[in-house]
Amino acid sequence: MSALKYISGKTQFVTRLGDDNGLFDSKVPRIGEADADIKIGGDSDLNKFIPNINIFKWASEKKPQGEFFLNINTVGVQKGDVKSFNGGRIIFEQSGIQHRYYPTNEKRPRLEYEMIFASKPSSLEIWFDLLHSDDLQFYRQNLKDFILGSRFAENVPRSFAIYVPKRNNKYRPGKFGHLYMPRLKDAIGRQVFVEKFEIENGRMLIVLPGTWMENAVYPVILDPLVGTDSKGAEYYERDDYQILSGNNVASGSTTATTAYVYTWSTGTGSSDGDVKIHLYDEYANNAGLDHTVEILKAAQATDDWSSTAINWSVVAGNAVSISIGGHGMAFDSVGGVSRYSTGVAYADQPENPFTETNDNTIISSVYIDEAAAGGLSIPIAMYHYMHH
Repeated sequence: MSALKYISGKTQFVTRLGDDNGLFDSKVPRIGEADADIKIGGDSDLNKFIPNINIFKWASEKKPQGEFFLNINTVGVQKGDVKSFNGGRIIFEQSGIQHRYYPTNEKRPRLEYEMIFASKPSSLEIWFDLLHSDDLQFYRQNLKDFILGSRFAENVPRSFAIYVPKRNNKYRPGKFGHLYMPRLKDAIGRQVFVEKFEIENGRMLIVLPGTWMENAVYPVILDPLVGTDSKGAEYYERDDYQILSGNNVASGSTTATTAYVYTWSTGTGSSDGDVKIHLYDEYANNAGLDHTVEILKAAQATDDWSSTAINWSVVAGNAVSISIGGHGMAFDSVGGVSRYSTGVAYADQPENPFTETNDNTIISSVYIDEAAAGGLSIPIAMYHYMHH
């Protein structure tokens, strides 16, 4: 279980969210892992705490703090003394508002940052400064862009998925994290999502609903949830799912060794077929399958990564696609885009779902490792297009 740990001599707390049960050592290269190192508080004044969240991911020898970072800094809150630190939880209080930080106790833990209001705040707008790597990309999860028939948690619509542009085996599918839609809860259990959740020009804004705050029973908890998992936040569970796009084309030669896909078994038994991953000669000319077609035998796993060993000699121009045989596939939406023409067919594939022009644009939870270090030349987790 991950927990926050206090750094002796500093007003700073650290944890690692992911596979290492909270082990934190920034000197250990973790370029191939999806874990995130998190630091809370701390600045040049080591005697005071300031409520800032600093997230680093994919540490390397050259960049021990991480290849990419995101700092979430609460605007208008001054540094001060920590009220308490107990059981891996930080409690900081200022101007009648309590700030609490702790990792959730889940299979894939996330960071809870709660603001507790003793009474209705003077302003309904809460601002955060976002400092981050220049190439982080924030994608609004608009409900209209979700794939018809997909499933998702209540706090996914209107949330933000965060991706890096270098999507290869160094960064798994390239997902840095997720900022889930904040919700409010009052003292008698009534809940509502915030009125507005926006990110623009390096700032994040949360607007509280005025009427609800006026009628709430205090104290009221505001719950912005920060996720650092590498999988998508939505699932699609249809037989006709497939991924194939011009962005899946290899840019050079390599040997692919392992294919990974995040699947969800629908639990319907025999109707869940094998998950197949395909290597094509090239994209968009009805080319037949190359000599290698692999089946992900482990794809019956429920809500987890499945993998299979492959031995593909990939050259520039080769293309990759996947069919999931009735399983669910984790993804994040990145806006509706019209890319496909009608009537395109591919050998040994499910019936072609691209029958209209309003295909959904997604980033799927798929990636491939290669034999040589330095990054895969197939951008398998770039944009993928589908329509049902």
